[in-house]
Amino acid sequence: MDTTPASDLPAVVQATPTPAVPPEILEQVLIGGDLSRLTEAQRLAYYRAVCQSLGLNPLTKPFEYLTWYIRRPSIRIWTI
Repeated sequence: MDTTPASDLPAVVQATPTPAVPPEILEQVLIGGDLSRLTEAQRLAYYRAVCQSLGLNPLTKPFEYLTWYIRRPSIRIWTI
């Protein structure tokens, strides 16, 4: 049995929280699929969430980012 005092155990590293997404940008992502106004951290969190919801491993890179230039640049994920 381990008798290491709790004060000698390493501290737990906390992950940096993903910044909150304003509602108008969230709507743009969820309804229109445009990720261009998300930060890199928010895009990564979204990518991971999509992979998790489909049971895919994000390390296998099941999606690519596509940049479309219609009126202004927009970024979308696409299956490869």
